Amino acid sequence: IKRNMRRAGRVVGIASGRRVRCWSMTVSSKSYYSSNKKEKTGPPVVTKVGATVPTVAEHKTEAMKEEIAIGMYEKVDIRVAKIVHAEDVAGAAKLLKLSLDCGEIAEDGQPKLRTVFSGIKPKYTPEKLIGRKSLYLANLKPRKMANFGTSEGMLLCATTSNRREFYMTFVDDDTPVGLVVS
Repeated sequence: IKRNMRRAGRVVGIASGRRVRCWSMTVSSKSYYSSNKKEKTGPPVVTKVGATVPTVAEHKTEAMKEEIAIGMYEKVDIRVAKIVHAEDVAGAAKLLKLSLDCGEIAEDGQPKLRTVFSGIKPKYTPEKLIGRKSLYLANLKPRKMANFGTSEGMLLCATTSNRREFYMTFVDDDTPVGLVVS
């Protein structure tokens, strides 16, 4: 980036052949269109001085899904869960078997644990997950997972449009387990 530092809102340089303007702590492109004027790219975002993250053209997002009524959303039970145990699943390249504390108490007074199988093994090791808190879809119908066991819910992850990358939705350590996301 060639820098020509002037006050905010002025041209501050050229990045990848595009003029960039500085507005407060972000950098936005002069035009929201690439040089061929056909592809809408959106502005690059600066996370620190001299660094940019991918634009919309470089990281394609999925189109929003069909709108739903509020009544349909109210049927979904998303809760905070703590991962108390995690292990590799023998014979599965992508699966981890997780035991989750979802805030329920069993008859013996101990936390009732739920078992979830999740395809997050390529990115997360069991050791790095134990003790972390994440969002959990609690009222998903239990599903038999081949010869591995029954999954009693789903951990929520954000994924790229091509499903090659994913990111778990971790929450703060001081968030109580069992809290409902609304």
